[in-house]
Amino acid sequence: MRAWTQEVTAKYPVTDVFGDKRQELNEALDVYLKQKFEPYGIVIDTVNFTNISTDNETSAAIQKKVTAQQELELANIEAKTAKVQADKDKQVALIAAEQEKEKAAIVAEQKKIQAEGEAEATRIKAEADAEANAKIAASLTPELIEKQKIEKWNGSVPQVQGDTTPIIKIAE
Repeated sequence: MRAWTQEVTAKYPVTDVFGDKRQELNEALDVYLKQKFEPYGIVIDTVNFTNISTDNETSAAIQKKVTAQQELELANIEAKTAKVQADKDKQVALIAAEQEKEKAAIVAEQKKIQAEGEAEATRIKAEADAEANAKIAASLTPELIEKQKIEKWNGSVPQVQGDTTPIIKIAE
């Protein structure tokens, strides 16, 4: 019976025998031993591993493997957590960049509107100035110009000074 049990357990790693595959091992052993004892007229109802023990060296090796698996799982969890955090940070950065882009677009649009308003105001002022100048030009006559000259004249005659080149000074 011990040899047949070893034939079944040899198909499983030691960690499975002590770990989560024990139920599967019990079922396989149950079927195998029923087949082996049947030719002898012995009926096996059920077989279970209840008290499995190992020497200290094997227990230490099993514990070392279990610890390594737990550390690997922890490292995987930490890596996934870091990736999730990195993805989250990336999304936050993208959102911030998009918000800055939108702010820049709004500022640019405001500047454009302001520039267009200033340009329109300048155009309107230029048109008004041109219209005023046109009205003034249309109203100017030689008689009006002569009248304005007389009104501005203070009654002084222009005086001339100088040696060779006369300098004309108009009295104010």
